[in-house]
This record gives sequence, structure tokens and C-alpha cells, in this order.
Amino acid sequence: MRFISIFLILFLSPLYAYSDNYIVSPSAREIGTKRVDAYLFRYVFFNTESYACLRVELLDLLSEGKEIVIQKDICGYEGKDFSSYFSYVGFQQADITKDAFTFSLNTMLRGVPGDYYQECTVKINGDKSSPMLSLMTCTEPVEKIYKD
Repeated sequence: MRFISIFLILFLSPLYAYSDNYIVSPSAREIGTKRVDAYLFRYVFFNTESYACLRVELLDLLSEGKEIVIQKDICGYEGKDFSSYFSYVGFQQADITKDAFTFSLNTMLRGVPGDYYQECTVKINGDKSSPMLSLMTCTEPVEKIYKD
């Protein structure tokens, strides 16, 4: 009976931790923020074995609850789903400027040898009263060559 109680507490407890009124998934690997005008731009790199997506958000700093104005989960590109088309996906080297979010995308195609890198961008468009986030665009993939 004690085993069942411990099991229920550990594995059936909520999957989210609360921090500053925001829900943060335990599979979040890296979270970054930067103020962009009256908004806070936030990105979340997840552990891609748990959730093969990147989340980008704009939060309204002028609203009382700092509500999320735009939230976009990027779970693939060019019609290729990260979780099914790739055997590995990694997000690195994030940078936020006033008008764009850039990062490095590292991928390995499922069933095909090779390790590929590319630079990707999500632009912050629109005006201060109605911001928008563009679709993710990336450079052509470049294969990383490992030397002995």
C-alpha cells in the first residue's frame, strides 16, 4: 500500500511547476527573455525527447497579469515534424533583438547519416499595439564534418 501511495505522489502529481504566475513545463531545458518595447519576448527550448518543439511568446508588460499576447509552438519546418522526421533535434545559441529571435538548429535525419546545422529566425513584426511573430525561416542545412 505504501508503494502505491508513493507512486501516486511521484508520478501522478501535476506536470507543471508554478513560477511568477507562469506555468513552466518540467521538460523545459532553457528559457530566455528580453524586453521588446511594451512586451516581453520569451522562448523555451524543451528537452526534445519529451517535447520536440520550441515555444516563442510575447507577453504584454502593461497588462495587470502580464498576459500572453502571442504563443507559438514550433514543432517542425518545411512540412517536416521534428518528432517523426528527425532522429535528433537540438536548439542552441539563442539571441533576441528588437525585431527578431535567432537560434541554431541542429538536426539528424531519421535513417540518414549526418549531423546538420542551420541558423533560424522568427521575426517580431507589426506595431506596438498589435505585434505578430513570423513563421520560422532557416538557412540551408550545412553538414558538420567530424575530424579524427
